[in-house]
Amino acid sequence: MTAELNGGHSSLRPAWKLSDDTIARDAKALWLRLTTLGPAEAERRVTELCAAAYAGDNLTGVATAYLDRLEMLRGRFAFFRCLIVPGKNESSWRAAWRSCHAGCWSAGHATTRAKRFWVWPR
Repeated sequence: MTAELNGGHSSLRPAWKLSDDTIARDAKALWLRLTTLGPAEAERRVTELCAAAYAGDNLTGVATAYLDRLEMLRGRFAFFRCLIVPGKNESSWRAAWRSCHAGCWSAGHATTRAKRFWVWPR
């Protein structure tokens, strides 16, 4: 299930638990190129990949999610993170990530019993 964005110039690809080597390689390269994560954390985060946004063959955004219990709210939540390449139209990509969460990630987690929880970068 790949969603076309920006008039077909970009695409949003699901990645959760798919072990997609291309997305994993591209995400690690992006995190390291932008010095967002170090090598060890980049390798660990590959297991949390949720979706990837591409413009052609170029990765322009990546989303990760993980499940954890948040005691003060007495529930299990999905913590969602995204990185958008600087210079891209961030407002349109944020709308795409909302769609990603609702479609790509949540559909694959019907059995997790996690409530939604957004963590947006600043």
